[in-house]
Amino acid sequence: KKAITLDKTKDELPSKKRKEVVKQVDNIKKPDSLKKADSLNKAEIIRKTDSIEKAEIVRKTDSIKKAKEEYFLGLRISDTIDGGVIFTIDYSSKTGKIAYPEDYGPLNWTNAQKFVDQLGEGWRLPPRDTLQIMYNTIGQGKNNSGQFADKLYWSSTPFEEYQAYLIHFRDGNATYHFNKETRKNLFRVIRDFSLKE
Repeated sequence: KKAITLDKTKDELPSKKRKEVVKQVDNIKKPDSLKKADSLNKAEIIRKTDSIEKAEIVRKTDSIKKAKEEYFLGLRISDTIDGGVIFTIDYSSKTGKIAYPEDYGPLNWTNAQKFVDQLGEGWRLPPRDTLQIMYNTIGQGKNNSGQFADKLYWSSTPFEEYQAYLIHFRDGNATYHFNKETRKNLFRVIRDFSLKE
């Protein structure tokens, strides 16, 4: 029986013999101090690897967050985002409101509310004061980047029991209030948007 020498390279040893050598080397009894050192080395390697991976994740996350913040700070009134036209933006809280770029209707107020409820995803009829902001920022009160018609638009704000307020986008007059059931008018839906973390 030939003795197996450990100084041969693995390429020089046939596959079966190589396995035997590996088994023999693994079976060599190591002193406890070497076992402990091996264990410590493995733990240190794992710790350093975990530390590097965590640092890389943090770096990439910070980089993405910074890019999103820069993008948000570059947004302006009349820009389009998330399927709507920006009409208000608050850079400190990183939030804003958008209006859908097209009119709906004409419908009576009750049916307009039902229609909006079916849209979901945060879309809603704007209250009277918000509709006034839309007139002043993306309507005829500014440059009409929202492409509003020179017509009356429903707000979600009721007037007494059977009526609701409207704003005329020809001149911004917000004193109109009509019956919710009998009058049919245009409406524009809005929703909030924010910097997504």
